[in-house]
Amino acid sequence: MIALSGVPTDEASMRYARDLAHMGWTFRSRDRVLSFCGYAPVSRAGQLRLAGWVASCSLVPARERLADRTSAVDVMLRACGWRPTGESTWSRVDSGHQFQTIVWSVTLGAEPTLHVVITHGADAVLLTDHWWPAVTEAARRAPVVDVSDTPTGGGRSQSTPVITDDTALLVDMVRAARGVIVLTGAGISVAAGLPALSEGDPLAPVPLYEPFPGAALDWIIDRPYAAAAHFGEIHRRFLAARPAAAHRALADLEKAGFISAVVTTNHDRLHQLAGSRRVVSPAAWLREHPGTGGLSGWGLVVVGVSEDEHGAIAHARRQGAWVTVVDPAGPPPGIDADAVIQAEADDVLTALAADLASAVGPIR
Repeated sequence: MIALSGVPTDEASMRYARDLAHMGWTFRSRDRVLSFCGYAPVSRAGQLRLAGWVASCSLVPARERLADRTSAVDVMLRACGWRPTGESTWSRVDSGHQFQTIVWSVTLGAEPTLHVVITHGADAVLLTDHWWPAVTEAARRAPVVDVSDTPTGGGRSQSTPVITDDTALLVDMVRAARGVIVLTGAGISVAAGLPALSEGDPLAPVPLYEPFPGAALDWIIDRPYAAAAHFGEIHRRFLAARPAAAHRALADLEKAGFISAVVTTNHDRLHQLAGSRRVVSPAAWLREHPGTGGLSGWGLVVVGVSEDEHGAIAHARRQGAWVTVVDPAGPPPGIDADAVIQAEADDVLTALAADLASAVGPIR
């Protein structure tokens, strides 16, 4: 059992911890999906206990390479001290903890997918109920490619956005718009203490854009205990986080009637903890706005989003919305925006809320 301390123990935090006791993370790259799921209850003393754990690296190789990939995984397992216990099952003790693995292939759509699944703890089998649907859906979307040494990136924005560090442009857009939606991603929560899970963050997963077998697969095979502890620490950070200034500013803007909803890819509940009441997922928001032209005259403010993974930004553009991105690094590749506020989200949204609160005008 892996134990980590430092989770708040007030009533609201403990209720949140119980709701998120079954943790799960899925990272999809070009030809593989790295997933983790665990059962992580929290004691009254604020100690997170990783009682059960499942990790998987799912590969979508070209069909003619499936046998080669399977054989290579077998070689890796033997080299890292795993011992076969059946036709496709293996066992290993790492740091005093017993781990099991199974290697098998299934067909998802038209292509075979090779799964390397490592489990630990008495509850690990039950966790597959939470883990399997997300993994299979992500694997279906992973293209079959031969990964080269150089990762591919998205293209630049289709239009040439206005780039500024002046929030006045955003203030004018919000005041003039028929309505405003805010789309947030992981970047907005970094100031709250959460890992960005991107390059440069010490808690980011190992690289996924790399040739087979890659560090991700090597990580969970060679150091399963370290991988389990790593994602236990990410989960502990999520439970300990509190809303940042940007979350509080968005709640104030919603309360004042300046924004209609927060659409977020995040599962950290920091928007709700800050006081936002209308918080929806991109999938739910897209179902609410299925047509074209329905957002003409509206504004979409994008904060902490590095890619348009769910297509919400492109959909808003097709419906006529004006898109403004808040990102200190400048325009994210592949996101079509009308304007980019090149500054920190905490600073921009706090200034926006203050400027609008002091302005004279109708409250929507």
